[in-house]
Amino acid sequence: MSKENTRQQASRSHSTQIISAAAIATLAIASVALAQVPVVDGVRDVNNTYGAAVAVQTVQTQFGDANPNGGSELDAGYVKVVGGKLYLMATGNIESNFNKNVFFFDTRAGGQNVMRADNPGNDFGAMNKYAGMTFDAGFEADYAMWFGHDGTTAYLHFAELNTNGGGFGDDVGSIALSSSAGSATVGGQFGRPLVNFGLDNSNIAGVTGGTGAADPVAAAAVTTGTELGIELPAIGATENFKVMVGVNAGGNDFWSNQFLGGLPADTANLGNPMTVNFNNYGGDQFFNVAYAAPLSQWTVAGNGNWTENPKWSAGSPNGIDARAVLGTLGGAGAKVVTLDTNVRLASLTFDNTAGYTIAASGGNVLTIAGNGATPAVVVTSGNHSIGAPLTLGNTTNFTIAAGSTLDVTGALTATNQTIVKAGDGTLQVPNVRAAGVHVSAGTVRVATNGGDTGASEMNNLSFDGGYAAPVGTFDLRDNDLIVHAGSPENAAAQAANLSTAIAFARNAGAWDRAGLTSSAAAAATPRNKTLGVLTGAEYHVPTPGATFNGLTVADTDVLVKFTYYGDTDFNGLVDFYDYSRIDAGFNNNRTGWFNGDVDSNGIVDFDDYSLIDQAFNTQSGTLRRAMSYLDGSDRSDAGMDTPQLQLVMQHLGQFGEQYAAGFLASVPEPTSALVFGGIAAMFAGRRRRAR
Repeated sequence: MSKENTRQQASRSHSTQIISAAAIATLAIASVALAQVPVVDGVRDVNNTYGAAVAVQTVQTQFGDANPNGGSELDAGYVKVVGGKLYLMATGNIESNFNKNVFFFDTRAGGQNVMRADNPGNDFGAMNKYAGMTFDAGFEADYAMWFGHDGTTAYLHFAELNTNGGGFGDDVGSIALSSSAGSATVGGQFGRPLVNFGLDNSNIAGVTGGTGAADPVAAAAVTTGTELGIELPAIGATENFKVMVGVNAGGNDFWSNQFLGGLPADTANLGNPMTVNFNNYGGDQFFNVAYAAPLSQWTVAGNGNWTENPKWSAGSPNGIDARAVLGTLGGAGAKVVTLDTNVRLASLTFDNTAGYTIAASGGNVLTIAGNGATPAVVVTSGNHSIGAPLTLGNTTNFTIAAGSTLDVTGALTATNQTIVKAGDGTLQVPNVRAAGVHVSAGTVRVATNGGDTGASEMNNLSFDGGYAAPVGTFDLRDNDLIVHAGSPENAAAQAANLSTAIAFARNAGAWDRAGLTSSAAAAATPRNKTLGVLTGAEYHVPTPGATFNGLTVADTDVLVKFTYYGDTDFNGLVDFYDYSRIDAGFNNNRTGWFNGDVDSNGIVDFDDYSLIDQAFNTQSGTLRRAMSYLDGSDRSDAGMDTPQLQLVMQHLGQFGEQYAAGFLASVPEPTSALVFGGIAAMFAGRRRRAR
């Protein structure tokens, strides 16, 4: 490209000159509790808070030198990680025509090595103007920040770059500039990252114009430019990561030749980002940041308080990036660690076959949030418990090894967060209040509450493998569930999905597979209980406005209840109102729990009637006589005059011996009927709801 074309297309560059070359450097930055914190104002601190540069410019700028007129250049990069923040400075200057300083962060697994075309569309679709651009091998962008200014105001933008596209993006905020400088804290609302943002655009030194090798001494001597202070969770950083910085045109549509790490000498402006492949240029166009969150292990054989620093290998862990390990350094034997203060952790690991308990004290709360997009609770061995109140501040991965259990007995608060369960072990929790639960392996089990009045509440429940062949298990035991689907269409789809997951787990009554299950139903004798599914609209048909376990129900919700086979309206009983609805479902070829398809096989048939009649007779105390009639030991009419037993006779005549076999199969042993001979009649002739 000629110099004239460069001026016309970028409207940024001026004369070109040739000078010497330099190589980039990398620096390992450790988080030190007492380290000095940079002042974010666009000026490199006099006391050299950052230390040595992690990258120094290698090529002159073809986007206009700052001397004597405005231009854009990157001279050197500096980083520091301290107090849960990344402090990042790119010295140089950026022209006041909305040219962009662009920062890409590779901080976690996945991301985009080749930029996608379906990234967030904020700032006039800025990130989608990079579609097709290829980063250096080993760099997969997860987040981006960029800004431009007009000399009076600088505007900062942010985008999440998910592996599969989408993600969140927004305009973070702006700072006012006076004499080309300004600083402020911006963002922090509505999902925007909280960023300390400083700009001092007064530089007229550093690299000169051209495409030749830059003077590394002159570049490293520049002390002003762009400075950011970013909370590490905002960019998902939990370990070593990479950063790339570049200068683009005002429309994010024409790359300069200014990058940190730098391009080879004699490289001109790169032009349209969509056609750029950084593998075609020597060196890495990024720099490394070495970071490891602080980790501390419990070291004593006995019990103790969390704040007892000598009992930890690196002091009591507590902070945005703190990691705690309750492992084997303390030797064998169960241990109790009392939470004598509020504690925040980025990760918590249990690794001791003897078992640890984190005990409650004075209402203190354990918060898992901290540093990274997905904080973690890990159990590698043993059975452990958290008795203190537990709050999840972010979507949190619970990874529990096979044969291990984590029992959360304290109050669990996960408002607006998703619980992700991995590993073949078991996570036991109180009733869940969360944005969602995803089970990729093992079991999430809701603790037994001794009745059917407990309810979990979430926006989504999902499984690896989908609903038709789920891999993980969500065990409601004897509890109920509300899923807020958000629309009638979503409610219908979610009801169908959850019914499918229940049918897979139920496995024709064996209750021996993954999915949405009830271990209480599996253990019931006789097996007269299951999990039923209704939409909120169906639930409100008999009683508009009715609550569910004391919780408000919208017509767009989906309800799952641990109840008797045939309790079509979730009032806790099988009664003649249910039978009338089931008969209508049978006669009109309807489906779904509300219409009597209690085994979720897509049809109301003799299998459903056998399950429903067995549950009905269990309630009324007539089970023993029904069984003797159906097994053929007494087919006389003697004692068959109750309404419950009349239904048994009617349905045997209607469906034949298949019906009898299904009924009897749901009672493990004929003698078990004796247990129920004295059950008081639970049938109610009038309509009521169980609360």
